[in-house]
Amino acid sequence: MRQRENELWESGIAHFIFPDPSGKEAQVPPPFNGAYDHTFGKGATAMLMGFQDSLKSSFAEAKFKSPPIIGLDIRPLSHLQSIQMFLMALGSEIVVLGQEIRENDPTWTQLTSRKINRVYHMPTILVRSSE
Repeated sequence: MRQRENELWESGIAHFIFPDPSGKEAQVPPPFNGAYDHTFGKGATAMLMGFQDSLKSSFAEAKFKSPPIIGLDIRPLSHLQSIQMFLMALGSEIVVLGQEIRENDPTWTQLTSRKINRVYHMPTILVRSSE
């Protein structure tokens, strides 16, 4: 979330890319001629496109209207005024980042329906970047 000059709020999805040079993402032929590989490392474009495909699929599976995509911007972390993260995918592992875990959270239904039966809890707090 970021408050704009006109006092309205801008929301979006922040995708942080850290490809592993020996990871699966770096072993596949890069889509779009590796458009983001030069900036973020070999495999970055594959990670970004994979995330985008997964995001579209999750909206379709949930029968939600997909939000309009108005563009892709590369911005420094300091551009964000607020960021909320609850889950992080680290390879095939799922890490729960929230301070509290609620047993009735619908997230668990989604995870277990995909045969994910183990997550790690690593409570985090928001830290502001000084960049």
